[in-house]
Amino acid sequence: MTSRQTCGRRTIAGRSATRPAALLLLLVCRTRTLKRSGFEQVFIPLNDDKPRKRVKRGQRRALIIEGARRIFAQQGLSASTRDIAAELGVTQALLYKYFESKDALIEAILAQEPDVVTLPARETLEDTSRSLEDRLTEVSTAILNGYDEERLRLSLFAGLAGIRAPFFFGPVQLRSELLEPIIAALRLDCGLEPLSSRPLCAAEFDLAMVLYGKLVCVAMRDLVYRIQTAQDRTKAMDQLARVWCTGARPEICAIHESWDAQEPVTREALHAKRERLARTA
Repeated sequence: MTSRQTCGRRTIAGRSATRPAALLLLLVCRTRTLKRSGFEQVFIPLNDDKPRKRVKRGQRRALIIEGARRIFAQQGLSASTRDIAAELGVTQALLYKYFESKDALIEAILAQEPDVVTLPARETLEDTSRSLEDRLTEVSTAILNGYDEERLRLSLFAGLAGIRAPFFFGPVQLRSELLEPIIAALRLDCGLEPLSSRPLCAAEFDLAMVLYGKLVCVAMRDLVYRIQTAQDRTKAMDQLARVWCTGARPEICAIHESWDAQEPVTREALHAKRERLARTA
């Protein structure tokens, strides 16, 4: 019997294997078995005391993106790969196996964010059997309820970092599916010419953006700053619609009285403005 064997037991450097060493040997053997069968343990989601998930290798990249998205939304894009790996229960080496850098991981997260979402505005705003205030209240409430906390926070952090952020609505969709229907309804309410004869102008675009901007502010209040108010969302949106309509009616009439001085809004103009803002950021 050699110095490495004693009574049929495995030893380490001539001594009996201790309990921790035996457990480590069992863990190594078990890990190798899992890898041979195509499984590896990745721990998603974060710090929520849920049991560890055992997933196939093909799912690891998606799970890393999902978990990193949550971390970036919570902590900002300054979160390090070390922090991300620790929160996900994996090694940094595993992260770099799928993403060559943190920037590559951020790009992968933002790439999967859709630029557009479903908007409920057009059909509701065209229902002239109801007051304009009621229609705007319904549309505003539906949009506000559709906001996703992680996506909103991720968009804000990305914008602060100077990265092209995923917006809830792409600029073209925002105009065609929300801003133009709002202005069309407002024009009809005030007895003005329709968009078919007078296309949307820049002043009307900004007027509708006042309403949309308030929606974004309320979403930030609720989901980012978490400021609690006694008034529920529907009542808050009703108040917003009434206040906006009170000022918007005389304003749009004044815009049309000086129509020859107004600038039209085109897709090219919107993209050019966005490019100018990006260069000055």
